[in-house]
Amino acid sequence: MTEPSFVQRFCGLSMRDVLQLLSSLVLPLSLGVFTVIVTLHQQSVASQQREEDRQLARGQREQDLNISRLQRLQDLNMFALQREQDMNISREQRIHDKDIAEQKRIQEDILAEKQRNMSEAQRYHELRVTQEAFRDTLLLSYIKEMGDLITKNNGRLMADPIVAAIARGKTLSVIRQLDAFRNAHLVQFLYEAKQLTNGNNPLDLSDAELNEIDFSSRSVHHRNLRNLALAGALLRNSSFSNRDLSNANFSDADLTDARFDLSKLEDADLSNAILVRVDFSGSVMKSTILNRTQCRRARFYNVIALKASFSDSKLDAANFVRCNCREVIFYGAELGGADFSQATLLGSIFIGTRLVRVNFYNAIMNEIKFNGLDLSFTNFTKSTCSRAVFNQAKVRTAHFVNAILREADFTNANMNGTDFREANLRLATLVHSDLKNSIFIGANMDMANLSLSVMVNAIVSDAQLHSAASIRDTVLPNGTKITRDPNMLYNGHADCWHRQLRDYWQINPNNAIIITPEQNSSANCIFASQIETSSKMSQQANLTRYNQLLIWRQLIIVFKVRIIENIKSIHMYDHMNRTIIALNFTHGFAIETLRAQICSYQPTITVTFDSYGWCDDIELTVERASHAFSCR
Repeated sequence: MTEPSFVQRFCGLSMRDVLQLLSSLVLPLSLGVFTVIVTLHQQSVASQQREEDRQLARGQREQDLNISRLQRLQDLNMFALQREQDMNISREQRIHDKDIAEQKRIQEDILAEKQRNMSEAQRYHELRVTQEAFRDTLLLSYIKEMGDLITKNNGRLMADPIVAAIARGKTLSVIRQLDAFRNAHLVQFLYEAKQLTNGNNPLDLSDAELNEIDFSSRSVHHRNLRNLALAGALLRNSSFSNRDLSNANFSDADLTDARFDLSKLEDADLSNAILVRVDFSGSVMKSTILNRTQCRRARFYNVIALKASFSDSKLDAANFVRCNCREVIFYGAELGGADFSQATLLGSIFIGTRLVRVNFYNAIMNEIKFNGLDLSFTNFTKSTCSRAVFNQAKVRTAHFVNAILREADFTNANMNGTDFREANLRLATLVHSDLKNSIFIGANMDMANLSLSVMVNAIVSDAQLHSAASIRDTVLPNGTKITRDPNMLYNGHADCWHRQLRDYWQINPNNAIIITPEQNSSANCIFASQIETSSKMSQQANLTRYNQLLIWRQLIIVFKVRIIENIKSIHMYDHMNRTIIALNFTHGFAIETLRAQICSYQPTITVTFDSYGWCDDIELTVERASHAFSCR
């Protein structure tokens, strides 16, 4: 049953036949499949090739488009560049053409200006020649007419008022028409004709416009212009350099910016003149009168001005550097900001003078009196002011650095904030002065009198205070007040803490006198005699530190004894045992003070006690006399 079904199933073919059939069909089928596969593959390759060709074509087209676009851009850029170059060339050409036209115009203008200038210069030259000729003719005519007038009036034009008026009017008229050069010759003519001689009734040239005239020695042959009278004239920017102008008269003249350097102006009169910025450098001005002048910023450098007078003059910011100003009068003058560096001012007078912010650097001013003046902010650095007087002066914030102030008098002066560094204040008087905030670093204050002064916040050392002659009633930098000067007698106050009298006092008889507490006050001790008979105690004071005052005979001894009972006498003897002070007592008293002149370096004090006598303080101090006294 199995086999027939198989046959029946495969159309009567046996397995073998089927296998043979299949084997015969394998090759054609394989070829067919291969052919189909190859065909499909070729189609796929052809499709890929066509796609690649399309992509290549597309890329080529894009490249061609890019190249075309770049070419168009390059063409556009080249066209724009060419157009810009053409425009630049055109612009440069226009600018060049414009520059050429401008240069041509400028050249034409310059040429025209030169022609105008030449024409103007020619006209000016012709005018100047004409004017010079006119001025020469005018001057010659004036000289001739004035010569005739002078001759006709016997050389005395001012004797007749009518002639004087005619001469003045004609002279002023001619001066206005002449230049400075010819005006100098006109003045020279009148001077030589004795019509401008001071003290000889000179021709009145007040208000004459003589500005910028040159009378210096280089322009006029003769240096001598003594007694020249130009009172009231206008002489701005004029020059009188290196001329002898002794006894000349420039009173009321306007000499602004004039030059008198190296000139001789002895006894000349410049009172009431305007001397702003005038240069007097190197001139000799002995006894010259400059009262009530306007001398702001005037220059008196290296001038010899002995006995000159600047009373009531305005000398603000004037220059007196190296000026020899001995015995010069500055009464009532205004010298604010003036410079007296290295000047010599011996004997000069500064009464009522304004001296704020003046510079006296390295100046010599011994014995000058600045009483009551305002010297605030003034510079006295390195100046020499020995025995100068600053009594009641305002010397606030002034500078005396390295200044020599020996024996200077600052009594009642206001010196708040003043700088005395390295200054020499030996024997100076600063009584009742205001020295608050002042600086004394390195200053020599030996024998200076500081009594009654106020030194709050001042910079001063204890050694300097101890070297002073007196600090009685002085307010110290820390605010404390010294009520009395040191006692020149050792243990003269009967100190309870030191009861050994033999160390300082000579007792006769020995141990007859002792220091003992007072009966009514155990805190206070007294000198007391223990015997019924007379006794003495003596001590020799040493005054050698006051040797300069002793040499000058200006030392005053101040002797004070307080509360005595049964004291017979107190004597003071000099080194030759001559009596200086003698006090004899018949009864007790509270305080006894005595002043006496002394010429001894070592005076001796002797106290003589009666029976059981006693006394309290015995004090010996010194003062300086205002004047020297004679010694026996």
